[in-house]
Amino acid sequence: QVGRPRPAEQQPMATFVRRTEFQDQLRIDALIAEESGTLDHRFGQFDVMTLIETAMLCISAVDENGEVVGFAAFHDHPSGRVGITGAEWPEWFHTCFAHSHLGPANVAWLSYFVCDPTVHTEVAENVLRSAFTTMPEVDAVLLSLPSHVNPFTPLKDTFEELTPKAGSSVPYRVSLCPRSLYLDKLRLREARVEDHDDLLPIFEAQSEVLAARYGEYFIAQLIESQDSQNKAIAAEVDGRAVGLLALSSEIDIGTLQSSFDLDAFDGLVTADPDQLAAAATARAKADAAQMKAEAARRAVPAPVGLPTDEGEEGSEAAADEAARRDEAWRRALEVADAAAAAAAAEAAEAEACVTYTCDAVAVSMFCVEDSLESRSRDFLPGIFAAYPDKKYALLTLPHTTPEFPLLAALQQVEPRPASAFDHVLYLYHRDALLSPALKLRPADADDAAAVAALTADMVNAVEIAQMFAQAIGPVQTKLAYVAECSEQVVGVLLLDACVDVAKVQSLYRLEDFVLLAEHEPRQHVELHTFVLNPIFAASSRFLLREVMRLHSATCIYYGIKDDTPVPDVLKEFVQLTPRPQVAVPAELTDELMASAAAAGEEPEDASPYSFASHALFLLTRKMMSEPKVVNNARIVVLGSSDASLALLEALVSVPYLHFSSLCLVAPKASQRLRAPRGTFASVADADEALEAAADSFFSRACSYTPAEVAALNLGSRVQIVEGRMLDLDRQGKAVVMTDGSLVRYDLLVVAPELGDQSLRSFGPEVAELRGAFSISDEDAAAAALEFLDERQLTGDAGAPVVVYGGSADAYCAVKALLTHGVPASDITLVVPPVAGGVVAGEPFGDEKIVSRVDVRLAALGVGVRRGLSLVGVEADEADFRTLGAVQLASAPDAEPELMICRTLLCCAEPHLDRPTFRALNHNSIVFDGGLIVDGRFRTNDPAIYAAGPLTKLARRLRTKGKPVAPSGRETGTKLAQALLLALDPNSSSPLGGDAPPFFSGPVSVAVDLPGGLYYYRVSKPLAGADSYSATLAHPDFGTELLTDSMSRPDAAAGLGGAVSYCSVRLDRYGAVMSIVYLGEVPADEGNWSRLIGLPAETVNRLPARFNEGLVPDIPAFLRQPCLMALYHDRFGEFRQALHAELHGDQDYLNLVHAVQASPAFLAGRPLDPAEFAHLLPDEKLELARARLRDYVQSNAAQLGMYLVPSSKVMAQMREAEAQPVVTR
Repeated sequence: QVGRPRPAEQQPMATFVRRTEFQDQLRIDALIAEESGTLDHRFGQFDVMTLIETAMLCISAVDENGEVVGFAAFHDHPSGRVGITGAEWPEWFHTCFAHSHLGPANVAWLSYFVCDPTVHTEVAENVLRSAFTTMPEVDAVLLSLPSHVNPFTPLKDTFEELTPKAGSSVPYRVSLCPRSLYLDKLRLREARVEDHDDLLPIFEAQSEVLAARYGEYFIAQLIESQDSQNKAIAAEVDGRAVGLLALSSEIDIGTLQSSFDLDAFDGLVTADPDQLAAAATARAKADAAQMKAEAARRAVPAPVGLPTDEGEEGSEAAADEAARRDEAWRRALEVADAAAAAAAAEAAEAEACVTYTCDAVAVSMFCVEDSLESRSRDFLPGIFAAYPDKKYALLTLPHTTPEFPLLAALQQVEPRPASAFDHVLYLYHRDALLSPALKLRPADADDAAAVAALTADMVNAVEIAQMFAQAIGPVQTKLAYVAECSEQVVGVLLLDACVDVAKVQSLYRLEDFVLLAEHEPRQHVELHTFVLNPIFAASSRFLLREVMRLHSATCIYYGIKDDTPVPDVLKEFVQLTPRPQVAVPAELTDELMASAAAAGEEPEDASPYSFASHALFLLTRKMMSEPKVVNNARIVVLGSSDASLALLEALVSVPYLHFSSLCLVAPKASQRLRAPRGTFASVADADEALEAAADSFFSRACSYTPAEVAALNLGSRVQIVEGRMLDLDRQGKAVVMTDGSLVRYDLLVVAPELGDQSLRSFGPEVAELRGAFSISDEDAAAAALEFLDERQLTGDAGAPVVVYGGSADAYCAVKALLTHGVPASDITLVVPPVAGGVVAGEPFGDEKIVSRVDVRLAALGVGVRRGLSLVGVEADEADFRTLGAVQLASAPDAEPELMICRTLLCCAEPHLDRPTFRALNHNSIVFDGGLIVDGRFRTNDPAIYAAGPLTKLARRLRTKGKPVAPSGRETGTKLAQALLLALDPNSSSPLGGDAPPFFSGPVSVAVDLPGGLYYYRVSKPLAGADSYSATLAHPDFGTELLTDSMSRPDAAAGLGGAVSYCSVRLDRYGAVMSIVYLGEVPADEGNWSRLIGLPAETVNRLPARFNEGLVPDIPAFLRQPCLMALYHDRFGEFRQALHAELHGDQDYLNLVHAVQASPAFLAGRPLDPAEFAHLLPDEKLELARARLRDYVQSNAAQLGMYLVPSSKVMAQMREAEAQPVVTR
């Protein structure tokens, strides 16, 4: 009916729908409060936060002002007041209702609905339309209500109540809303020329390029040119063409077979069965003939024994007999070989005669109206109806083209390693049309044979069989489900229902994705094995959802270790970031474990110092309706620096994106994905001793620990190419490797590790001199060690060894040589002068540290020469190919000094290697003392990015003074934010414009020195503060707190009797600016780095206690148990939350403003935190204490040393107090 329009003031407001966010809770609660009794009567009592967190899909309707006016929650099972479990509902529904076509694969249940009554019709329509669009596999939404609840507005207008089967007693009303009510089903037919006018606007809106290239009537021409090999299918709604799919059976199948791994799909071809049988028979005959020939070859006649008593005639007879036997054997062998050759030729001819028929048809063009994109999969049956003899539908797509909804039903095929094919290949098997019939059920013993056959070719087949036996045995310790289609087992899933959630939370940032309070412990399961016939790969997400339904789970975890095969289903999960662990002192750990043992607990459970050993991935029920956006851009990262690792970590951690083509190109890529440079010895296997020794030549940047790298397991998500770049093809977008292979890219990121290049300046002859090594990477270090071993074997081990360089790596090289067995008396460390001729202080930036290190080197017998530059290299007089001496000079115009040297290891300041520089420079990538980049890390080629110490900001962006040298990890994170602006249109990256990024994270370096010393420095990334004198002169510098037991042998030593030198430098505001440590005990690197930027008074009033003479040893002070809470990775978040809460209080703000207006503050003397605390009202102090207790209690897994109400010790004390006192 059409009535008169309402007055303007009564016009319905516009409503919009979106996914529900947690901040919607208060407004939804307000909507529920208006009719809480009615809603409880309909749906039962629900907690809104629980619904948002655990429902499959929650949708909020908002008005023009952004106010929530409606809310709906959808599950994959009936919930609320309906007493049917998730596992039981399909059988119950099919028993009671005549709708056998509906099941878990195509049904969603509306479990809650509330809206503003003034806009209920608009809200209901938009919510349901959005639900069907978001879940394209859903054909119907079901609503269950108690039988005494009548249908209500507005849902009664869209939901039709189902009539139970005769004789069924159903105490519930079940209503159905079909998808067709909101999204029309596409009717497929052969395309007609007259469809042109309907299709052209759709196509032009989606691809202006094709319209411009092929002309105005190219659609009509395409449709008109249909034949038996080229066909076009039109989709029609209400008599109007709304989509077009063009198909062709003309496929270059050979190119596809050579470019993609199609073995699982029989190469997309079918052989003639008769010819194939004949070829098999011929090959069997050839094999038999070959075996017969080999048997004849082995049947060499036995030698004939010559008689000793028959004289010369007997000997001649025996010789004749042997000759006859040999001749007969040779003739038989010739016959056998000829027969084998003939059979082999016959088999080859038979195999060559086998004709193969292509089983695939290709999609050459596709378009559909935007509003119906979610129904793209309706085209799939039409493909095989048009080509009934084909098994596969193929579609290729340029790497940079965004995926469209049709591809969600197809699976991407893995390219072969050397593939030069420039497109992504998608595939769909005819049998995948049966996916709606796919079902998951608990496995039983009868499935064992089918599971064994399904997993027979897998490398972990034995492990799967053992776990499957545990799941179906009398004592079931695992869970096993099988996927079944048409009564055939096509998949198996093995799970563990026992997950230590507290342990997971302590090792990974689980709270980033999960509100743990809304998930019961039994709702967490861990997936161990997921095997599925590749035909049904697109149904992987459905099977995972079924696991959740059948087991009432809300969270599925999946752990991937180094040796674990990586399944395709991994892309459905999000990766959990490993948490930095608190380094708890050994004595405190022993105390906690002893207390746990005394309480009857497992001692290892009380240890707060543990590491994540593998990568862990997560999938929640809420994520089921949030499929990832696939990005196929080929992102090639050149170099395995910390910045490269951080970039890859950031990209694989984006929860809503899946990058299918990430590639790391580096000489030691695999090794670097196991451990950062300088730490490989901690993870190396027994057969990797040389690699571990070579890695020890380098200092550590401390951006990553080996445990963090292991827990990221980037190798499971990133393709690895071991090798070096030789050249760059900018026009073809390809990296040319030294072996001639090509690595193609859409975006190239240059972030290599730098190394020494000292010998390059002396020409190629010197670089090739035996005994002269530029320690630019681990390969060079390994070559040096092998050379030293060779000299040891030849008896020339006592020759002098010179380590040249002013870098931290030079000291690492000296220690590596000593560890390798080189006598200290043979080693001389030559340190060149730095710019301006300054000698002292390098590379540690502090003369006091250098003097203490030199004392240890002298005690070991290692020679040290400072202030000398390497100006020349001389060959040995006896062998011009071998090093004989080096020339050193104290100044450019000074007379060189000749030093006898048989082995030279150059470890000077690192630079970009020459081949990489040449490849970039010769291809016109601007290099001016560094690779020139803008504020978003882009070079002059928009497809090439660069980051790290090899880069330099463009002149227009530079500031006065020396630039900041940030940490590699922070650099890589900022680089990822810049890349996401180009890769993800929806990115919320903070980088914008062309302004350079701001770096604030701590910068660390650690060096294991000779003589049992350990050096560690961590500081804010301040420009111009790279030495001790420069730090003192920096305008931000405030004061220095220093303890030094190394310079006073009679002074009391620090921790464990070890001496140390430690300097804590504070800025003018009293915050920790840097920490420099030299000592005999390794520094707590991770702990101390988290102090940078904190007010020093926070560190147990360190400045005040130091000034009172109560801190004789800073390292021991920083290892106090009371400081462990500062080292927790959530402490920064706690500070931010407390800051936000206090700054929301007006009384607190008034106090802050009063302090800032005080004469002392205006005179430049900041108020001491303790003084400020005395000014706070008692209720504010109690608030801070309460929040601190909450912080410690919520992180008790790592902070168990604190006595808070929830701690185990406090609980034991309360239990002891509650015990009755027995008196006599």
